[in-house]
Amino acid sequence: LDCVFVGESEFSFVEFLDKIKNCEAYQETDNLAYVRNGKLVRSKLKPLIENLEILPHPDKEVYPYEQASIRLGYAPFFFTRGCPYTCTYCSNHALANMYNRRRNYPRFRSPESCIQEIEEVVRRYGDRIQHVFIGDDIFGLNTRWRQEFCDKYKERVNVKFVIVMHVEMVNDELLKMLKDAGCFKLLFGVESGDEVQRNEVLDRRMSNEQIIRAFDLCRKHDLETLSINIIGFPGETIGMAMETIRLNSYFKPEFASCDILQPYPKTEIANYAIKKGCLASDYSIDSLGRTN
Repeated sequence: LDCVFVGESEFSFVEFLDKIKNCEAYQETDNLAYVRNGKLVRSKLKPLIENLEILPHPDKEVYPYEQASIRLGYAPFFFTRGCPYTCTYCSNHALANMYNRRRNYPRFRSPESCIQEIEEVVRRYGDRIQHVFIGDDIFGLNTRWRQEFCDKYKERVNVKFVIVMHVEMVNDELLKMLKDAGCFKLLFGVESGDEVQRNEVLDRRMSNEQIIRAFDLCRKHDLETLSINIIGFPGETIGMAMETIRLNSYFKPEFASCDILQPYPKTEIANYAIKKGCLASDYSIDSLGRTN
């Protein structure tokens, strides 16, 4: 690799392409990292894009969006950037640190822009789109945004949709609004059935009671649920992993997934694993993929 881009780099990439086109030196482009004389060099970062409205809708013709949507069974969309939570295994806290922020607070495209993008896809691909998947880290953290989006979706889009939600947000009023707008499934990150592990190691500040209540309320409103779980955290025992199974069997989601932790370098969970002796002190991106 000659260079890589760091952080949000849409405008830096355009500048980079202009310099290449004009046969100019590209090394001073913002958000760029490269190696010079054996040492890593990083250019300054452009500020985060606060107004996402200035970005066009993603061009879905430059990669097989239609084929992927048909294979997956849903059309994926992403409407926000950032998440206020600080889960130790996630990239959001590392991104926040990069920009000297305490949290990677979310930024939103307007509901109208989001609905227009969905309408474009539905018009183009029609019945080949079974449902819409909104893959934002947490759907609708802004109450006003959430209400406007749901109102517009109900009025203009005749395709059921799926979202990712945090259990502490769930209440009767919210679920009624979501279902009325066309939502039929919610995904929740449960991660671990052991409360101490979940709260102290993963920084997922939620109780078993909150989790059970969220799934029970979804069932009450006839909404499907998917429980997202992870095993293999530093210090996790077989008993803790079994608690994850037991908790899932108690609240009975329609679907459940379970992944094995991959602690990416410079995340809090990787630093924690190094301190606990679960990973080597020189653990880095080059360590990924090792089998020993």
